[in-house]
Amino acid sequence: MHLKKYLIIFTCLLYLTACDANDDLKWQPEILAPLVKSDISFQSVPELAGLSYALTVPLGGLPITGASVVVPAFNNLNSTPAAFQINQAPVVEVGFSELTVEGTLQNPLGVPINAGGKIVIRNVADGSIVISHTIANTIAARGSYAFNSKVSKSKVKDQLEFLLQDISSPGSSGQAVSMSSNQFSFSLKLGLPTIDYADFRGNANSTTTQTTNFEMGLEDEGKATGNLVIQFQNAIALNFSIVIDFLDEKDQVLARLNSVPITIQAGSSSAPKSSTTTINASSVITQLQKAKKIRFTIAYTNPSATAVRVLATDKLSFKMISDIKADL
Repeated sequence: MHLKKYLIIFTCLLYLTACDANDDLKWQPEILAPLVKSDISFQSVPELAGLSYALTVPLGGLPITGASVVVPAFNNLNSTPAAFQINQAPVVEVGFSELTVEGTLQNPLGVPINAGGKIVIRNVADGSIVISHTIANTIAARGSYAFNSKVSKSKVKDQLEFLLQDISSPGSSGQAVSMSSNQFSFSLKLGLPTIDYADFRGNANSTTTQTTNFEMGLEDEGKATGNLVIQFQNAIALNFSIVIDFLDEKDQVLARLNSVPITIQAGSSSAPKSSTTTINASSVITQLQKAKKIRFTIAYTNPSATAVRVLATDKLSFKMISDIKADL
């Protein structure tokens, strides 16, 4: 009786071993888990970074002449404002927590300018100050003055003006000097602002990219087939259109997941809009297995004819879930 029992067990073990040896048994586990999960938000407005302006303002109250003259000391002179616009960007106003500003002021006078005067950038609409930089040292006659500073907690509207305030000079100390021009030239360059909010123009549109690390986790496994489920929840008052590429470690494109952009309608923090897209990824899974990064090309549009405000805390939440079977 006991011998018969052992023979039955042994026979079963032999059968399972034979099946495994002949590869007649396939194991197809289903992999259903988030591959990528992230939030997309406007922490900056890239279109503002690197914007440059060349501006000129006259300083009144000076003896401008083609002949050499003795210039007395003067104090507290102000220039006429010079208006300019930030019309290249999709925004009409940005409230920022930090903004880097580079500037160079050229003194056209035949006399030096004292430290203590102000270089001012302000919003035309309400006169609020964006930049008020105090000149830190004497600017030589026909010399230049450069500065680089960080501005905190202010706002930039699309129409601005530049002016000089409280400009003073020791004069020419009794010497006759050339005073052929009172036109101060100023070059301005904006850095990348860290924003609190941005007001996007009516019907504004632009494109940005975001890249993040990616690892599918099937590099050493067998053939895999199935879908990728793309989920978005949009709490931003802008429409989005997104294309997803998978990259190698050198940022070369291995595969494009969707030739037709995924569209997500504008939402809000109180009423976010959700979107789910299922994409058959079987034809690109081999490339996905080799991918090291994922890149989103994101086009956004303000669907309203009027400006809408987007806070830095408003988010487009994204999740990519694999619904894939692997032959192991």
